[in-house]
Amino acid sequence: MLERALEAGVPCAWVAADSVYGADSALRQALVRRRIGYVLAVTSGQRLRPGTVSDWVEEVPADGWHRLSAGNGSKGPRLYDWAHLPFRGAPEGWNKGLLIRRRLADGDLTFYFTFAASGTPLKELVRVAGTRWTIESGFEMAKGEVGLDHYEVRSWTGWHRHITLAMLALAFLTVVRKAAIGGRGTARLGRRPSAPDRARDPHPPGGFGQPTTRPSHGWCGAVTRIHWT
Repeated sequence: MLERALEAGVPCAWVAADSVYGADSALRQALVRRRIGYVLAVTSGQRLRPGTVSDWVEEVPADGWHRLSAGNGSKGPRLYDWAHLPFRGAPEGWNKGLLIRRRLADGDLTFYFTFAASGTPLKELVRVAGTRWTIESGFEMAKGEVGLDHYEVRSWTGWHRHITLAMLALAFLTVVRKAAIGGRGTARLGRRPSAPDRARDPHPPGGFGQPTTRPSHGWCGAVTRIHWT
């Protein structure tokens, strides 16, 4: 799906994905060939010479951690400590690296492989990593509002048709909602008013649901949970 989107000319500068896709070396290599930046999550056991990514934590200097927000959540900025360690293998003008996120509460670590143009600041890599939450919120809303996960199919074609129509319906409802209330909705995802309230208000605040954060300019999301911007 990603290749088809790129071949169709869908503009994007970044791809972000969870560890299922981050471990796929063929995907990473394909993006490198196309010179498309990525921030791909990987597990702590992901191999990175001479050991695993978790072994690289010891290489982060004391002043190598930077507290940055990965975007706004329901309780405000999502603050974590971040570090970035470059490694070899990138083409000229580009850099590969290991992005490490450390949770403030308990020090839990999350790892990402990155590929970015030379000179890309850490803040930008963190922003891309954080955009996954926007898409995940979109999935949650699509499941509740348009039945994204309500299907029983036995073929790729059937699945693709259902997902495409569901996401088209969600896009339509999002546009209608914004036009109806001017984009001022504050209801949480998945929360709707009671039936009597909906009967009294033709444009209820939680009618269609609105993403808690807006996608950055140029963001696109694939229903395979690979996300690109």
